[in-house]
Amino acid sequence: MFQMNRTLSPTTVTLAWLTTVMTAGGTTPPAGANRAPEEQLAPKEALRRNDQTANSLAQPWTEKVFPVAFVEAYRKMFSFRALAVGWDGHGSKAILDDSVNAALAFLAMLPSDLPPPEASAASDGTVDWYWRNGLNAATVTFYKDRKAAYFALIDNSGVKNGFKSFDEIPAPLIESLRQL
Repeated sequence: MFQMNRTLSPTTVTLAWLTTVMTAGGTTPPAGANRAPEEQLAPKEALRRNDQTANSLAQPWTEKVFPVAFVEAYRKMFSFRALAVGWDGHGSKAILDDSVNAALAFLAMLPSDLPPPEASAASDGTVDWYWRNGLNAATVTFYKDRKAAYFALIDNSGVKNGFKSFDEIPAPLIESLRQL
């Protein structure tokens, strides 16, 4: 499926490969799955599946190369797409693909020097990234329509805000995450 004749990079993984593995149930990385940014596959090559799946996953983050430290966070968040109505008891809502996609786009933009987040899902259908280091903590919640809100508590001082654009992560949030 993935054919590359270039040297593998041990420090990067592509989300396209992870997306393929998560949807196909595979566990062994194909040749070329780990590679440097300049070696990225084109979206059509990276997402060879039935048209419906490929279209729903053809997001800018599917071709993003990111640190291996974020792989487990990606896998966990991606798995939330399978949570249907009732997954957390009576009245719990299904996790929306739009919320998961927004969280994955956010993950793809995180600077590599930040600690990887933990993924969580809530019975109201939202998903979160969260970080905790002692008494310091931060969380980013993703709602439908690609809306997000964050809260960080660092050294008894909090910052919070909402945002919708995923062109960049708000600077106060990045500053807070660097202190964790």
